Amino acid sequence: MNSLLKKELLVNQQFLLLVIVFIPGAYVMNLSPVFIYAGLMLGLVVNLFYCDDKSKANQFMVSLPVDRKSLVTARFLFSFLAILIFLAYTVLIDQIAHLWLAYFSYSPITVSTALLALGAVLILSSLSFPIYYKLSFMKALTANIIIMVVTPVALITAGSLLYHREEAIIKKLVDTVISIVQNQPVVIGGLVILLTVIGSYQLSKRIYTHKDLVS
Repeated sequence: MNSLLKKELLVNQQFLLLVIVFIPGAYVMNLSPVFIYAGLMLGLVVNLFYCDDKSKANQFMVSLPVDRKSLVTARFLFSFLAILIFLAYTVLIDQIAHLWLAYFSYSPITVSTALLALGAVLILSSLSFPIYYKLSFMKALTANIIIMVVTPVALITAGSLLYHREEAIIKKLVDTVISIVQNQPVVIGGLVILLTVIGSYQLSKRIYTHKDLVS
């Protein structure tokens, strides 16, 4: 596993260096650090599969005595470690920036803000993995862009339509769900994230294990 993690690190080192430089740069340019962090972490997932596509790594993996499930596990582990490490890095830079950059207009990153950013990145990343494992890189990238744009709009629209219908049972159900989330946001959010990550991991392993890597 260590060698597989090292492989991911070496392949993505240029992108990681870009992240290290760009996060402080966001503060200098007075950009939203949370938005930049989330975008870069989602970009990391894209870069992982872009490098595979560019180097034809999948075809090369066929000849190696490595279990495909181990490859998926290493990629998930590497990605989520990077997401956590760079969140801590962003928070550290945020603390320094608010001491030295008087013109910076964004509020300091709070614990709740950091957790929300982490949760959003973990969920979106987890949703992306099976798609990249299933489809070719360009098709997967296109599908991800469409999903990330359409899904929030569809959920908000559907929720609004359901809530404003005449049936009292629907309003009661929606109010109950909202009340539960408001009362236990950390527990509910953590459960949703955990289930999403586990589901994505298991589905990705299944897809990659049965994928034709020769063609």
